[in-house]
Amino acid sequence: MLRYPVARRTVRDGFYRFLDSAMKHFVVHPTSRRGWLVTLAFALLVMAGIWPVVALFNRDDLWFGLPPIAILTYAIVVGCWVTMLVANRLLVGGERDV
Repeated sequence: MLRYPVARRTVRDGFYRFLDSAMKHFVVHPTSRRGWLVTLAFALLVMAGIWPVVALFNRDDLWFGLPPIAILTYAIVVGCWVTMLVANRLLVGGERDV
């Protein structure tokens, strides 16, 4: 049976804070140049789906028989698929990865 460290509860300014010294960091940063490139690619894909970009594609035209916003949506989905495919090829796990 796994035993996890018990969080100590303290009161500070009326709010409860859970302190746990054995807790690991929540955010894991890339350690290689390839990892940073994949992270940048995903960040660009996320930025392609935010409102200022969507507003540029939200028009009354038809591209290939579809509204431009549908083309943008398909491009983001295919971009995510390609980025994950490239990431799996570039970032091959080592012996330390479980």
